[in-house]
Amino acid sequence: MRFTTLALQRNLQHVRWREKNPLGMSNEASIGLQLTATFLLWIATSPLEQVMTDLDSDPLSPKLRRLWTAPDFQADDPEGLRFNLPRWRTAIAQGTVEVVLAGDGWTVVGLRAWLGGERPWVMTLDRERLDAFVDVLAGALPFWRFPVTRPGARSEGGSRSGKGRTDRTERPDEP
Repeated sequence: MRFTTLALQRNLQHVRWREKNPLGMSNEASIGLQLTATFLLWIATSPLEQVMTDLDSDPLSPKLRRLWTAPDFQADDPEGLRFNLPRWRTAIAQGTVEVVLAGDGWTVVGLRAWLGGERPWVMTLDRERLDAFVDVLAGALPFWRFPVTRPGARSEGGSRSGKGRTDRTERPDEP
């Protein structure tokens, strides 16, 4: 999960860079399509509910911590994405998810999922909301099960390889 997230994050950064710096070549992928693919891949292939619950107590950076308090990341908000992840997963499995395109037929302006049955459900994400959700998760997911912690005390001699240096005087460990 961590490596997939880092790869997706890097790919999204590259596509954004290419959109700003086209170098005279046409860009075959849009940021909207990358956001959509990343979002749907995470939902379909990862235990996002568990991951997000674990990350609730993680000491994320102050910026991520602030963004993590948005309604979409709250487990008890019935209009939020986190609350509706099981429905999104079911909609993906049933093929009831569609990308909403602008009039040009290329620009992604949103994403919609729906479920039929006794209690019909529809959720539409505009581009801004989709972008925010993917960006926050891309920033937070690499820390899942790898919490940000303070570096531990150095081992004897301060050498990381286990081989002590002979050309320096040993000092007692600092508190």
